[in-house]
Amino acid sequence: WAPVCISTEFPHQVFCGDSWNADVVVGTADGVYRVTVAVHAKGDLAMTQLVDSSVQVVQLFVEVHCGLVFLRATKSGEEEDLSKMRRATMKDAGRGSSVYCLPLDAFGSEVINRKTIKQYEIKQCKGTHTIAVASSASGQEPVCLLAAAFGKKLRTYQVKAATATTAAPVEVQAQHECSCGDTIVTLSFPTEGDLSRSEICVSQSNGRFELIDLPLAMPQQLLMAEATVDVEPIAFEQVAAENDTTDFMITYNQLTVFRDREGNPTRPFDVKWNSRLSSVVYLYPYILGFSSDSVEIVTLINGNLVKNVPFAGVRFFSSRQDVFFSTCELADKTALYKMSREGLSGRSIESEFAKLPRHMTGRKMSTGAGFQKKKDLFVRRRSNSDPASPIPATTPSAIAEE
Repeated sequence: WAPVCISTEFPHQVFCGDSWNADVVVGTADGVYRVTVAVHAKGDLAMTQLVDSSVQVVQLFVEVHCGLVFLRATKSGEEEDLSKMRRATMKDAGRGSSVYCLPLDAFGSEVINRKTIKQYEIKQCKGTHTIAVASSASGQEPVCLLAAAFGKKLRTYQVKAATATTAAPVEVQAQHECSCGDTIVTLSFPTEGDLSRSEICVSQSNGRFELIDLPLAMPQQLLMAEATVDVEPIAFEQVAAENDTTDFMITYNQLTVFRDREGNPTRPFDVKWNSRLSSVVYLYPYILGFSSDSVEIVTLINGNLVKNVPFAGVRFFSSRQDVFFSTCELADKTALYKMSREGLSGRSIESEFAKLPRHMTGRKMSTGAGFQKKKDLFVRRRSNSDPASPIPATTPSAIAEE
């Protein structure tokens, strides 16, 4: 369970981020930086500024397969953006928000600023308060599906890198539009990697989770919980189940449940979290729950807590390959951490792809694998190469910073 400490002295507070091959890209109040994840001397962290502080990025997606980076920025920055998102009505949540899509090769020697980024703006998404991005699987035509929420309204777009015959930096084509019963809080593509399925899950401020067939604009209610001050929708993800059946993991800030496409329970237990979560990650056969002061790890065998790792000011920001998060004990000093996917699950990302049903492969679905017999789970977790090897201690290892 020991996370690798990338750096204990990152000079900026992290708001969002994503992995870029072996590196990680983070958005801060002072700009967007690409950080090299490698062994380095203390105080010698290699990082490159990509975007300056004139662009306040609050959401960030790096789609290497498609050669694109998506940024959502606001005029007022991350703190005010979050406060607007948490309002019951969310009346002006997207005011001043813009979405940009940049080719990877746009990040050269010059740092991008408010003026130079304008050519990459997706004008159809101006005013959105949250976005989600899915990409086609490796080996397919590199295409991204962008979803943007505008209050109760949802719009999706197909985005791909420009060709020699197009004048714009990227090609954007409107796809679908539909309306929900209440203001949209989160967006998630359950079947990323197979964009032909055209499904998306939305959570709403009334506590409802719905799976929407985009071409038909038909919602299927998965769960309805009364949203109060104490109950907030957090996340939705498709997880591995027996016999390749569909199993959706639905998370509120204090509870995770499992449902099928009709909204029926699929497991004989729910996960009750000890803290109020801000993020959750499925990493077979575990679920990691991130709160402001700890990382809770539970097992999918029975939903029981396996480990609670305390941290100060925790913020999760990526699980594309490994799990990345930051902690912040002091305002001017942030620590960056990585938790190994293979170390936790006993599987590399390549082996997980090989065991998944075809329709589940892709960015978000890369975190799961075929359902294993329960008796095998702890044996594999304890044994990397030596069956008698103990579970690692929880003290963060600093092998990346010497």
